[in-house]
Order: sequence, then structure tokens, then C-alpha cells
Amino acid sequence: MSESAVGFSLSENLLRVAQVVRRDGSIRIEKLNQKRFPHSFRLLTLDNQERFQTLLSTLEDVFEQDNWPATMGVSIPNELVLIKEFPVDDDLSQNELENQVHWEASQFLPDELSAEYVLSYQRLNFEQVSVLLVAFRELVLHRVRQAFDTIGSKPRFLGVDVFAALSAVNALYELNEGLSALLEVGENRAHLMLLKGGDYLVSKKLPYALAEEKETALFDNPEALAGFLKKESRKLLLDRKIDEGEMPFSQLFVYGEKASAELITALEDGPAVEVLLVDPFQPGGADEEVVEEEWRQNPSVWAPAVGVALQALESD
Repeated sequence: MSESAVGFSLSENLLRVAQVVRRDGSIRIEKLNQKRFPHSFRLLTLDNQERFQTLLSTLEDVFEQDNWPATMGVSIPNELVLIKEFPVDDDLSQNELENQVHWEASQFLPDELSAEYVLSYQRLNFEQVSVLLVAFRELVLHRVRQAFDTIGSKPRFLGVDVFAALSAVNALYELNEGLSALLEVGENRAHLMLLKGGDYLVSKKLPYALAEEKETALFDNPEALAGFLKKESRKLLLDRKIDEGEMPFSQLFVYGEKASAELITALEDGPAVEVLLVDPFQPGGADEEVVEEEWRQNPSVWAPAVGVALQALESD
């Protein structure tokens, strides 16, 4: 028996769409599409009706070109959400846990903006029980639902690019039980997520402005970018008091707009035993005619679209 779903990744400048079929435990990409947004997918654009209409037109064009499965997932850029994790007592009742979540949210959401966010959270059960909290801007959720309502569709799952990419990695690769990491390398910032047995442990956004030189142009050089990423990885491990030796990550999975074979090579003397460029098009993953040649230059950017399609299949 096979199941099919489509994932829409709304990155800052591009709409990427991937239709995925899951059959007998394996996944296959059957259709891909990519369109450039006329305006960046940002709060200022979403808050402006005229600009939002141009985003909607891009989405309508994609639906007019192809027939897509009714099962849909949508992922939004990491920049448009706030992510935090914090420890909790393992014996909290559901009501006590919700109170703790709202209190933690109040510590990083300004009072005048708290009503504009929707909170989603998940308990993480490791040695130290903690909670993963994701705060969505209500405006973003409203605009995404409005856009798909306009074209007569309703996404089954709405998530975040970095968690969608994690779903793709777990489906495509055999992750070790120990500590590993998922690294998104974007145009202006990176996002490092530590994993334990393939599950979320902790993460941190890494704006390139954190670099001492404060010039992101320096990171057009893969070696300079790798140096920054290795240093920040060590800092996160130190901050979280994680001591796993000289090479704490058994695997480091890399994806994003600035991911490249050169960057993978530059990261190989860093904190991971194995460094991998995420590749949803790996042998058997997609038909030759589905993938345009330019997309094969950096297949990793398709991980969120593929991952959120899988999340849609797995959601109730």
C-alpha cells in the first residue's frame, strides 16, 4: 500500500514543493516544483495586503500547473518562529505543565506582543525532562491558512523548516543512538540542532553577525564559514555542559542555501565523526526526469519540503 503527500516549504525567497510517496517503509519523490516569490516571505510582506496578494498568486500558479495530493504539509521559515527549551519536573500535571509553558513564554515575549503568538510545546524525555516550546506569530498562521483557503485546500500539517528537515533526515538516514547534529546553513544565519537518537535535544540560532568580523560576505568562503560554525558548535556544547570528547557528534547532517561539497570538506576536521550533505535525491530517491539539473547542485535545500510532506502523512 502506498501513501502520497505534498510538502510546501515557504522559505524567505522561494516556494519549494515536493510530492512524496511512501511505500513499504521507503520514500520516493514523484514531483517537484520551485517558484521565486516576488516579495520576501516576511512579516512586513504578510502584513501588507498588496504584497501578500503577490505571494498568493505564486501559490496559485503552482496549483494551476499540476495536480497535487489532497494530503498537504506546509513549513514556514525558522526566522518567523521563536524556539526555546527548558527543564521541568517530571511529575508535573498537565495543568501545571501548561502554566509553566506560559510563564516561560512570558520571559522572552514582550507583554504587548504575547497575544500575537500561538504556543506549541512538546515534552522531551531524556535524562533531564524538558519542554520544547515553539511560538508562532498569529499573523503568519492566519496568512498561510488564508492562502490555502483561497485555492480551496487545507493543509493537514503546519510546521517549521528545521523540524521538517529533521523529519526528512530521519527518513533518509540511519541515525546513531548517540549524539548527532543537524545544521542548517542559510544565507544570513545558521541553525544548529543537537539530536539524541534522532530526536531533538537542544538548538540555537547562529546569526553570522555573531562573528568577530561582523561581515557575512566573509562566509562566501566555505572555510571561513566552517570555522565560524565549528566554533559556535563548541560553544553550544560548553553552554549545555555536554562533554563527549574531541568529536562529540557521531554524525553531522548539513543542509541549506549555503551548504556545499566544499563546506562539507571544510567541516570534516570539526566536532563530528561523519559529515553528510542531506540529499533527498540519493540513488532511488527520485526519478531522473523529476529533478532538474540545477537542483542537483545543492539537493539539501529540498529537505524541508520533503520532510513536511512526511509530517503530513504521519499527522492525524
